[in-house]
Amino acid sequence: MAIGRPLLRLCALVDPGRGGAVCLVFARLDHPAEWHRLFVDVGLAFWETWPDEAIDAELEDDDALARVELLEGRLPLTIVGARAFEAAPGRASRIVLSLGDGSSVELRCDGDEVDAPMRVIVDR
Repeated sequence: MAIGRPLLRLCALVDPGRGGAVCLVFARLDHPAEWHRLFVDVGLAFWETWPDEAIDAELEDDDALARVELLEGRLPLTIVGARAFEAAPGRASRIVLSLGDGSSVELRCDGDEVDAPMRVIVDR
């Protein structure tokens, strides 16, 4: 679904009222051009394809959340690996993207309850 495709944009919606906790991550992929919505919650990883107009509205219209551009100035990069890991004892649920420049992006859930905070870790 994502491996071998260029990543054109990666952004997160964060909640300033929860210490900057990440709520959702959006990835714009090419070939074909489409938006992907990613998040981890309740011990599971979610990856959904959404239509442009739905993502555009979500990115622009939520006044309570702030948009943060990730990997700005480094894109496009090809996705060379994409893995999802469900929660296990001692291990959080997460999604890991490996990129063509050797870097990676990890979405990690900080708990196994509903709406647990999520973090994005960029390994350059």
